[in-house]
Amino acid sequence: MKYLAIRDDDLCFFTQPAEIEALYGPVFNRVPVSFACVSRTVPQHRDKVFSHTAAPGHYALGDNRPLVDYVRYLLHKRQCEVMVHGYTNESRQIKGSWQAECIWKPAAQLTEEIVAGRDYLTGLFGVRPRVFVPPGNSIGPAGVAAASAAGLDLSASLSLRPNHAWSRRYAANYKQHWTYWLAHRRPYPFTLDFGTHRELAAYALDTTAAFDHVMSCLRSCAEADASFVVSTHYWRLADDEGLHSALLRVIDAALDLGYLPGTVAEAIAGRRYPPNIVNISPKANANSAH
Repeated sequence: MKYLAIRDDDLCFFTQPAEIEALYGPVFNRVPVSFACVSRTVPQHRDKVFSHTAAPGHYALGDNRPLVDYVRYLLHKRQCEVMVHGYTNESRQIKGSWQAECIWKPAAQLTEEIVAGRDYLTGLFGVRPRVFVPPGNSIGPAGVAAASAAGLDLSASLSLRPNHAWSRRYAANYKQHWTYWLAHRRPYPFTLDFGTHRELAAYALDTTAAFDHVMSCLRSCAEADASFVVSTHYWRLADDEGLHSALLRVIDAALDLGYLPGTVAEAIAGRRYPPNIVNISPKANANSAH
């Protein structure tokens, strides 16, 4: 089965329920939205989403109780999924270039924090995440190993520079992905199985200029009977009405092409998952969005 999944990155302490409802209210009843969640945000002035904050510090997602209640309500209705998006989403400037969290952090720290992020989100929302989304779409061998050790699949595409520990399966997947890329100029459309975890590429819709490319990839994936994950950021959609309209057009086109609405985890697995519920409080309600 081929699934359409919507991946929204950077759900964090600063996210307001009303923002999510305004953007995805028309979507939730058609396609669930998979939110990549930051457990403890470190605001940085270079990141637009955090530009309204002042002094740096850790801002725990759980301290935004209206957002937590709202997401729990969506989970109860099976209208969303929560995924692990690093731990702090902190980038650092090293040798003149910004490096994402899963690049600059040492292996031991990543191993500890990815498990901590998974368990934090499980306790917060009452569901156990199945997917890891690398911050900045960048990850190295230590990050891959840490995510797979935490039992998480990856919503990510193989980079040209080797970013996994070497294995025969990685070598085969690397060859398969880049052979396809050279022939078609787009990511390999099917899930890659690494034995320890699985990976599926997402197609970024963060600018209106990307719309034609995303639509072309969608049609190609539909012809190949492959699942399709479109990724974006809610704060970009809020700033650009044209981008929001573009996302709605992608959803319309995908459903017209016979895609089944699903989560990123279901797109990776190629099958329906039962609710991954540990505990969802009956207090969850929609009022937090207003």
